[in-house]
Amino acid sequence: MGDNCFSYQERITDVFDQKKSAVVRVFGVNKVAPSPEGTGAQEPILDICTGFFISREGHVMTVANVANEAQALWVAYNKIPYPAELVGFDNNTNIAIIRLLKPPSNLPFLHLGELIDIPKPSTMLLAITCTLGQEASPSMGMVTGWHTDSLDNIVFPTTFLRSNIPSVLGEGGSPVFDLMGRFAGVIVDSIDEIRSSFIIPARAVMHIRDDLVFSGKVSYAYLGVDLDEKAIMTTDSCIIKEIIQGGPAEQGGLKNGDKILEFDSMPIQSLMDFRNATFFVRPKQVVSIKVQRDNKEFKFPVRLSEKPASLLNIAIVQPEKNLEQAKEQHNVTPVQKNPVASQKKVEAIIKKSNYWNTYLKAL
Repeated sequence: MGDNCFSYQERITDVFDQKKSAVVRVFGVNKVAPSPEGTGAQEPILDICTGFFISREGHVMTVANVANEAQALWVAYNKIPYPAELVGFDNNTNIAIIRLLKPPSNLPFLHLGELIDIPKPSTMLLAITCTLGQEASPSMGMVTGWHTDSLDNIVFPTTFLRSNIPSVLGEGGSPVFDLMGRFAGVIVDSIDEIRSSFIIPARAVMHIRDDLVFSGKVSYAYLGVDLDEKAIMTTDSCIIKEIIQGGPAEQGGLKNGDKILEFDSMPIQSLMDFRNATFFVRPKQVVSIKVQRDNKEFKFPVRLSEKPASLLNIAIVQPEKNLEQAKEQHNVTPVQKNPVASQKKVEAIIKKSNYWNTYLKAL
């Protein structure tokens, strides 16, 4: 028993030591607040989160709710602050990628493709977090469930992991690993009351990364159907309740009442299967959809389109904004990168924050 505990402890230490150098603190100067002294002057608000290098060129993956509205971005690596710019973001998954303007050489980075399968409940996990902008530290927990809906009725676009790893201030954007040291996902959301965090699994992270690096946004595929909620609740079947007029499903020959059996060769046995299948395909892609109709099976080739902005779920990272405002700010148009500012200019902005001054004194 003692030997097993020692081996377990040794494994945690090894994974942390191997991965921690790629984990960084991310600072975003966001909205301007009135001076607390009531002088009429305004001070910047500094948001903090965790991020990690995904390339030697200085690309950092982090959370969108800090990066996407920042007037200036800064990454602290080896106790040196580096100005950064926004590459792209996705509010549906709360993922953003930023890039150091002048990255140092030989940056450590994490390999995202080491664990393709979604870890099962009870799988032990290790997160590396920068709580409140501090140095990277380990945080342990396990997978406690899989979700396509969060506990506050937010619809996730693909399966998310729920874990009991606590996620507090500054820990959004933390990478998570299994005890083999394989990248398992990113913490993007949390519910403090039940001590739970939500994690985007590794395969989905790679899909998002590719879209953000290539085009600055994630393009979601659209079939153009409404599913029968009663059938989902009673039998977990995906039966088409309504075909959206002029959409890909209508043009491909699908009909109301069709039961979807396969989507792009992936068996569809639940709503979770359907959401995952549609998440991992792209607009304009032609997929084969097998349906059951009148006790017979048929296959239809369907060319998918891009999901309209009005159907995208954006509440995961912007609950304080009403739906119309959030839709307008969603990444429907190409992302506007932060203006490239000189290091002295960005440093002057950030140093106005009391938190940043405290951080500098602690170095």
